[in-house]
Amino acid sequence: EGREGSEGADARARELQDRLELELLQQGEEQYECILKRKEQHVAEQIAKMMELAREKQAAELKTLKETLEIDTKEMKKKLEAKRLERIQAMVKVTPDKMAQERLKREINNSHIQEVVQVIKQMTENLEKHQEKLEEKQAACLEQIREMEKQFQQEVLAEYEVRMKGLEAEVKESVKACLRNCLPSEAKDKPERPYEAFRELCDQDPLTAKAGAEESRL
Repeated sequence: EGREGSEGADARARELQDRLELELLQQGEEQYECILKRKEQHVAEQIAKMMELAREKQAAELKTLKETLEIDTKEMKKKLEAKRLERIQAMVKVTPDKMAQERLKREINNSHIQEVVQVIKQMTENLEKHQEKLEEKQAACLEQIREMEKQFQQEVLAEYEVRMKGLEAEVKESVKACLRNCLPSEAKDKPERPYEAFRELCDQDPLTAKAGAEESRL
């Protein structure tokens, strides 16, 4: 009878241990999955902020570039207009004939118009080149942020996978430690006490505390 009683107690202890390990394993998995989701969300939020700031900066850069062209174009037109007036004044001084003056003035004006068109065309082409280079640089910046997001998400997932791999071993060790502390000699008479004591101890279980600390750190 003593042997049968001992075997029965051992079987109950193994059943208890298996049940506790399964319960702790499920709890650990849920906690680590929760931590994973929160970290992934945190990464996504930070990347979204970076993308928003980058796009705002890029829009400001393009606006500045176009405004600079407008200012430069106005200044260039003023210079060309001053040049036209100087040519006309110089022509009038050396050409007393009114009809000749009118003919030369038309030539100067036509030449002025062609020069203005050519200068504006050249400045616009330069703007387009600068804008193209700027947009390429900006696209590379956004791509770098996207790559950064992939890297961060991979690191978070890798950390999660490492923790999940070590979870079973941690659970087994935790259960063994708890059973050593909460299976007194009176367990044979009161088989329910160890489980209740274990539940209390598991509230302070290092695995649970560790996962809680990781979650609170977020």
